[in-house]
Order: sequence, then structure tokens, then C-alpha cells
Amino acid sequence: MEESRFEIMQQVIASIKKEQFDKSFNIENDLIVFDNGSKYPGAIELLTNSFKNVYAADQNLGYWSALSWILDNANKIKNKEYKYVYIIESDHLHFALEKVEICENALEKFNHLGSIRTQEYSVAEQHLYNKSLQRSDGRRYAWVSHVNAATNEKVVLEKLTDDIYESNFLTCLHSVNRLDCIKDTFNALKSLNKFSELDFQKMYHAKYPKIGQLDGGIFHARLGFTIENPKSLSGSWSTNVSQFGYHTTRQDVIRHYSCVNLIT
Repeated sequence: MEESRFEIMQQVIASIKKEQFDKSFNIENDLIVFDNGSKYPGAIELLTNSFKNVYAADQNLGYWSALSWILDNANKIKNKEYKYVYIIESDHLHFALEKVEICENALEKFNHLGSIRTQEYSVAEQHLYNKSLQRSDGRRYAWVSHVNAATNEKVVLEKLTDDIYESNFLTCLHSVNRLDCIKDTFNALKSLNKFSELDFQKMYHAKYPKIGQLDGGIFHARLGFTIENPKSLSGSWSTNVSQFGYHTTRQDVIRHYSCVNLIT
């Protein structure tokens, strides 16, 4: 599993670097990298040779705890007041990273939108991404439920701009999110003994019932388990998933990191 994660990280870094090289848009100055207690040989070296602002925890306390640390410290690290946060997960291969700007501009213009979903998605061919249909020609690794789990309403998309559609999808962590809203939501989650991703989504939805969908998307994540690719990927794996890590049930708690160090 760790070998698989290392190989995937190499691909993710290469996709980001290619986007930076080919496009005028550059996220390097605003990128914060968090290593969640990785012990795999060469992992830290790969990160530090690729990016500035790499922080490493002394142990793996899970995906949600890592994000919580970033949200609490981003403005202090950069000495800058951010309004939005774009979360890059460990298996995100980018093909249109420059469109983060389009998402930020949409959030500036449309105050009622809480976030912009950025995973690969086609509005015109949304049937290929509908999880409930599970078509043989569908986009398996970009499937999403077209029913709002908070309200049980069918998801409806309405065009706002050439690229952005208003929807009643639930937000994802890996979206362009409003920093104040996601921080408030995480602060509420900290008080819970256990929560799921749906709890996060429902809290966010209570503040912003409408979010945006970027037509086409920015990244795809197709590197999980398949018969053809038996190496599996876990979002925040550890040797004891009953206590730490990104649990298979997607349930967790937010823990305090005792030690996080700037590596480069």
C-alpha cells in the first residue's frame, strides 16, 4: 500500500509541475504541503525536492486532523489573509489547474455559492457521472450521487457562466471552498467524538445550500483499486486503522498534533 501511495504521489507531483510549467497561472507561492507521518523511504525527499513550504507531522493522526492543522495555520504561515482554500488530495491528477482562478472569481461574484466542485465532471454528459446509474461506459472514478443526501432532493444544475453551474450538490473537501465557512465547520466538528464526511457536508450545506459545479473539472482521481490495478490507495493510511487514519467507514475525530515541523 505504501509503495502504491508513493508511486501515485510521484504522478500527482508531476501533474502539478506540468500544469505550472505550461500555464501562466502558478499556485507555488500559495501552496502548503502536509506530510502526515509518512515513513516510506524517499517520500519526504520527493516532497522537499518538489515544493517549498513542506510541513511534516511526527505521526499520522488522520486526514481530518491534518486539514484542521492547515486551516488553523495557513494565514500565519503565509502572513496573508486568504478567502478561499483549494484542497489537493493525494491522488489528484490535474489537467486544468489554472481554472482555480475561475472558481475563485465565481465565488467573488456569486455570494450565495459556498464552494465550487472541481472533480472531473461534464454537465452535458452528467449521466456518465451519475453514481446511481453506474453505466458500463460511465466515469467510475468520478461517480457522484445526484441526490442531495441532506435533503433527499434530486440534484439540479443551472448555468451561471460559461464554466460554472449552480447546483444543490453537497460540497466536497476537495473543492474550492470559502475559508471562513470550512474553518467554522471544522471547529464545530472538533467538539464531536465521532463524525463522518456527511456530517461535514450537512454543516456546510446549512450555511450554503447552493454550491457551484465547474464544468469539465480540474482533476481526476482514477488510481484506486480495480481488478486491473490491484494496488489500493487509502487517503490517510496507518498501521492501526481502528485508531488512526482515514477510516474505511470515513468516520474520524479531529486530534491535536503534538509536533509539526517545517521541513523546507
